[in-house]
Amino acid sequence: MAGGTKIDDAYFLSGQGGRHIKDAARQFASHISYDFENWSVTSCLGMQRTNGAPRLKEFSKNGSEQIHLGAGLWNRGNVIIGFYGMWNSHPSNDRRLVTMDLSLAVTHDALHYREPIPNFPIVSAAEDSCKPLPDSPEISKFPEFNAGTGL
Repeated sequence: MAGGTKIDDAYFLSGQGGRHIKDAARQFASHISYDFENWSVTSCLGMQRTNGAPRLKEFSKNGSEQIHLGAGLWNRGNVIIGFYGMWNSHPSNDRRLVTMDLSLAVTHDALHYREPIPNFPIVSAAEDSCKPLPDSPEISKFPEFNAGTGL
């Protein structure tokens, strides 16, 4: 999931990663272009989930609370609303036990985002008592909910 919008003469894309991130958790990155063909070499850290549960002491690709991909964006003129995937790790660091809810992010400049209510899922991935899905491939045994760019 990622999204794009245009403000004045600049195009902005939201995504995951970016050159400012090295061996770090999945984070929200913003990219900018003035012609939609040539994009800035650097990216901007748009948002990270650090106000939630305690982060792991050592980096782990699947551990900690992270942002999965970018956000589907909806430009409302004076504010941009985005829905993004909340990567909720499991204490075991087992990717099969990760859940992903959908949460809300807002911005006024298409670069720096914040959650109106930190770590609040707008749409939960599953009930709290979810069980593994029977007869599913290992990676998708547990429910997850992620949106496309259909905003």
